[in-house]
Formats: sequence, C-alpha cells, structure tokens
Amino acid sequence: MVAFITMVALAVLAFVLAAVALIVWLEEVFGTIIIPCLVLSLISVLAAYLLYRFRLKEWFAAMSDDLHTFSESVSTLRRGYGWVVGIIECFMRRKGVE
Repeated sequence: MVAFITMVALAVLAFVLAAVALIVWLEEVFGTIIIPCLVLSLISVLAAYLLYRFRLKEWFAAMSDDLHTFSESVSTLRRGYGWVVGIIECFMRRKGVE
C-alpha cells in the first residue's frame, strides 16, 4: 500500500513538474503567461472529462450498485437487530425485570 501511495505521489509530482515546464516554455513562445495557463487548463479539463467518460463512469456505476447493496444489507441487519431487541424486551417485561 505504501508503494502504491508513493507511486501516485510521484506521478502527481511528475505531472506538476511537466505542467510547469510546459507553461514556462509556452510563456517564452507567446510572451505572456495567461495563454499557456489557459491552454494547459483546457487540456487538463478535456483529459479529465475523457478519463471520466471512457474509464471511470462504469467504475462509479459499479461502485454505486455495490453501495446500494451494502445499504440494503445494513438496513436488513438494523431491522433484525430491532426485532431481536424487541423480543428481549418482551421477555424481560414478562419476567418483571426492568
């Protein structure tokens, strides 16, 4: 798990360094920093959308189904717990224990 977190952190760092290098290089080409920042932000938004659309959408749908199943299971357990507590309270009242 630590290796995975380290890998993700290094990937994020590599992306940030590459983005800064691209912005600095494009700033020299265009003479202003605004255009490179806009270009890189539009590219990032497009990449995020495409990643969601073609890879993560199914994953989120599957995760939603799993969470729905888990929620139904917890609800059933909660009802069963309430039923058991009700039975125990009923027996305790019959025996006169409060």
